[in-house]
Amino acid sequence: MSSQRHNVLIIHSREDSEFAAFVARSLSEATLDLWIDKLDASTEPTWEEQRNWEERTKALTRAWSLLIVLSPSSVASTRFQEAISIALRLERKTVIVLLLGDCELPLPLQKYRLIDFRKDEVRGREVSTLLLKAELSLAAQPYERALAYAESCRSEFPAEAMALHRLLEKKVYGVPNDLLIDNVQFTLTGPSVLIVAQAHELRFWVHVEQERKTVLKRASELHKVPRSELSIKSEGPYPLARGSCLSIRLKIKGLNCPEPHKWITWTGEIGCTGFIVEVPNDASEGAYSGGASIKLNGCEIARVSFVVCVGRTQQKITGIPVSTEVHRAAFASYASEDRAEVLSRVQGMETAYKGLSVFVDVVNIRSGQNWEKELTRRINESDVFYLFWCRHASASEWVAKEWHLAFAAKGGDFIDPVPLEPPQLAPPPQELIGKHFNDPLLAFIAAAGGGHS
Repeated sequence: MSSQRHNVLIIHSREDSEFAAFVARSLSEATLDLWIDKLDASTEPTWEEQRNWEERTKALTRAWSLLIVLSPSSVASTRFQEAISIALRLERKTVIVLLLGDCELPLPLQKYRLIDFRKDEVRGREVSTLLLKAELSLAAQPYERALAYAESCRSEFPAEAMALHRLLEKKVYGVPNDLLIDNVQFTLTGPSVLIVAQAHELRFWVHVEQERKTVLKRASELHKVPRSELSIKSEGPYPLARGSCLSIRLKIKGLNCPEPHKWITWTGEIGCTGFIVEVPNDASEGAYSGGASIKLNGCEIARVSFVVCVGRTQQKITGIPVSTEVHRAAFASYASEDRAEVLSRVQGMETAYKGLSVFVDVVNIRSGQNWEKELTRRINESDVFYLFWCRHASASEWVAKEWHLAFAAKGGDFIDPVPLEPPQLAPPPQELIGKHFNDPLLAFIAAAGGGHS
């Protein structure tokens, strides 16, 4: 292996081997001075595969650039998590996430460049590959050669090459994702009526206004109903950074949602996730109220309230009655030992979602003489109360005072738990036992060596 070449390592699951081979082949055909290797981060290895794994993890230390193939199969892979845990601890020039399927974007990967490969169309894959080549061109070669590479693509992809040229001129590829902000819409679609004793699907979309017609066309196809029998409601715009991973938790009182928690990663293109809703045999006809909690970095940024209709026949309806409560001001309650971790999370969230301001200077209030009056004022001025919960917070008298004030002022719905540890280590307060204190990201963070201390 020549030491002058730029080493690129692709980490993927076995199910994504074909895609990894496609990426390696595409990069090998480019006029880039690269050395490309692939690391199969599979689950349940045999003895021989275990020995091979130990040898191939050495490639992690050689790689200057790391390509992480993210898909439902890789997120579920223990071996994949181990590889990421090792990789993120090593210093390297470039880390790029290749999004292959709709899945949770683990928190440790949210700060890295993301390129969307979810499109099945050949044209879409070609454009995404072009972006990847330009990205690695900047990492592997002087800026002038990177710009020249973008220019060499002009004949085959004129529009994309022009866009790449402008981006490279501004060196956007060297800027974090959190500077790329879009005004997005949240849209909820579903059948006009949910039939008794049947299962139905509601879909939650994130998109820009210009893509609304495309969203409605896809929704009609996915719900398998004509446009006249489709129920739609949109809210927005909301300023959101590309690469932001939104958590959506759905609940409809009186109806069953087997998988109420889903994820959408905003990449600048239409994002969508579906929720199966089961209507019981004995459900009464009429309106049912529901809600969707939208979180970023584990903190709720908006709460969508809506109404669905349950009946025995389909009817035409103009839209799903929806009201959206967007959080503009938030109060962060935390133990002083966790200040650095809380500030890091809040700063990332405020950067990704420009519509939110979080009050974090609670430590200064605690030292004042009129602490209760000032805390009450700050809490009353907030739209949401973030309770950063762990063993430190559980033992903190100040945190207890703050959430009790919040509970008394605005009730339990006002409090949004942000778990820093799983409930097995830090059980929630009895008054808040019905809230969600179990963050699915915690297991991945712990596996990546970034657990709470």
